[in-house]
Amino acid sequence: MGLNPSRGWKATGALLAVYLLLVAGITLAAPDEPWDAFPAGCPHESNCTRVADQNVRGEGLAPMRIAAARDDVQAALLEWLEEQPRTRILNSQDDFVHAVQRTVFFRFPDDFTFQISCEGNETVIQVQSQSRLGLSDFGVNEKRVRGFYENFDASALAPGNCAG
Repeated sequence: MGLNPSRGWKATGALLAVYLLLVAGITLAAPDEPWDAFPAGCPHESNCTRVADQNVRGEGLAPMRIAAARDDVQAALLEWLEEQPRTRILNSQDDFVHAVQRTVFFRFPDDFTFQISCEGNETVIQVQSQSRLGLSDFGVNEKRVRGFYENFDASALAPGNCAG
């Protein structure tokens, strides 16, 4: 009894079709719509990580404080976001950035937002990452926020006052 190569190709084609339908369904269920402001909080604690006025998850993290001009910090943040895989910037304003980052396999969209403000002479970045679909993120948003804290390097920015 030998293997039937035709059956293998049919099964592969069927799996590919199911995958493509799932990805298309996810894209239709959660379209990319730009936000105009930093969220007031996390809609569900099980699929969101926030490091801001009140943390949701993000244990041990605090809003990032940088002794540099706000415009320089935001430019560096945008550059960093553009380097991230599967990430697209949806909106960038004077004090706010909204990006979407998609998961690797099923392409689930997660909103990655940043509030940039001045407190005294420092530029302060608050961060939130949340899933658009589902009630659990399996730790993806926590990992994303921690990755930002570990990899965003503001050391090359000219020291200065937040207001410039």
